[in-house]
Amino acid sequence: MAEKKRRRLIYKRAAFLKATGNANDTLESLLKTALDTLATAKSRLQNPGSSSEKRFINYRLLHDGKNGGSKIYGCDLLVFLEGEGQSAIKIDDKAAEFQVNSIPAEKGAEFLSGSVYFGVRQNHLIVNPSRSLGLDDLERYLNWILTVRTQVLAADNAVELRHHIAEKMKESFKKVKDIEISAPVVMTPSPAVKETFDGDEEAEKERRKLARAAKRKGEAPPTKVVRQYPVTPAGQAWGWLKSAMGSAFLPHEINVQNLADTPDLEIKLSLSWKGKQDENDSDFLDAIAGHLRHVDNELDFTIRGKNGVITREQVQLFDFFNVSFSESGQPMPDDIYPKMAEWLDELINDGSVDP
Repeated sequence: MAEKKRRRLIYKRAAFLKATGNANDTLESLLKTALDTLATAKSRLQNPGSSSEKRFINYRLLHDGKNGGSKIYGCDLLVFLEGEGQSAIKIDDKAAEFQVNSIPAEKGAEFLSGSVYFGVRQNHLIVNPSRSLGLDDLERYLNWILTVRTQVLAADNAVELRHHIAEKMKESFKKVKDIEISAPVVMTPSPAVKETFDGDEEAEKERRKLARAAKRKGEAPPTKVVRQYPVTPAGQAWGWLKSAMGSAFLPHEINVQNLADTPDLEIKLSLSWKGKQDENDSDFLDAIAGHLRHVDNELDFTIRGKNGVITREQVQLFDFFNVSFSESGQPMPDDIYPKMAEWLDELINDGSVDP
């Protein structure tokens, strides 16, 4: 019996930066044309800059949706590091340390280090990324294979995998006023512990009072030792702030007396428009969806208008599904791609995305 694993599926909409000159061109049609000209998996290998990393589309096949639903073109993007071994630990109940060994792949084989499974229908995409290979990696590969490897798309054009704001949402949202992007500051605890005789102001006053009393009695003065735990601000948002302001203006670490009391810090960036937009609301929202397409879970954004707001959750569509896996540890194509097709049908039918 196939093992079931829970997988996150994400919806994206493909958009070309320029018109292709053919109204029938879609990402699905261009991708099929490109892959049909590359008969072998080796001909689809991309070296994205690393001397050993290779990316390629391995599987591609048109799948029927469940219960007679619409078809979807299922593909997978895989990555491996050429000649790299895999580390493994040897479990020993009596060992003070587990032994770590590197296991080389057998001759003519390589270890996969990441994967993205995706289904395409016209310009709709349903994507299941992995931790090591994401949506931005898929976008870069698609542009390479379309514009560089096969040239089915002009070199001065490109495809973007965007968030999608449905027409019914645009109709109820008027006049963009501002966009707010926010992100938490990650606090990284230091293993060091500092001890200081300085408490807060009131504690210090009390210590001095007790010290004077002890002196009059000829006793040793009391000391108040305060333990402090340094935490270092980090994360993507903190990196932005350091780039904008310079590290000289920002604290390198913050001392807390209890790690449970680490402060919750958040950075917010707000962009406001006071004048009239040159673009209409629909085009402007589409542009925002394109520019924010790679905003990940660490970041959040809110678009405010004259009569409401649009949040990241409304345009970053995703859901979780139980997917069957083969004994080799890969999602079974006859399960994951029909699930993608079925979910896409649901999104279109309920108006979450436009046809």
